Amino acid sequence: MNFTRIGRRNRGRTGAALLVIVGLIAVIWYMVAANTTHTTTITVCNKERVAVKNSGEYRIYAAEGTFVMADSLLGTVRYDTADAYAKVKPKTTYDVVYKGWRIPFFSSFPNLLELKESATQHPEACANFG
Repeated sequence: MNFTRIGRRNRGRTGAALLVIVGLIAVIWYMVAANTTHTTTITVCNKERVAVKNSGEYRIYAAEGTFVMADSLLGTVRYDTADAYAKVKPKTTYDVVYKGWRIPFFSSFPNLLELKESATQHPEACANFG
C-alpha cells in the first residue's frame, strides 16, 4: 500500500475541514459580538442618513465613536428606528444601550437600542469633532 498517495489525498480534506472550522468560529464570534449589549454615556456631535447599497443607514457620530440606529429583531426588538432617530439632537449627551462592536473589516457599527437624555450634559465633548 502506498501511504504517500493516501497522505496527499487527505491533505486536501484536512485543509477544507480547517477552513470550515475557522469559518464557523468567525461566524459564532460575529454573532456574539452583534448581540452583546453595553450601557454607556455618549455626546452626539452629528447625525446623518448614509446611502448603503440599495438602502440607507442612520448614523450617529458621537465624541465616543460612530453608532448606527437600525431595526432589530434579534435579542432586543426595535422597530421604531426612524422615529427615534428624528428625536436625536446634536450637542446633546445621552445614556445609551447598544449592541455589537465596531468591526472595520465588515463596515459594521454598534447599534443604538435605547437613548435617554442624560441629566449631565457635555456639549464641549464635540469641540474637537471633525
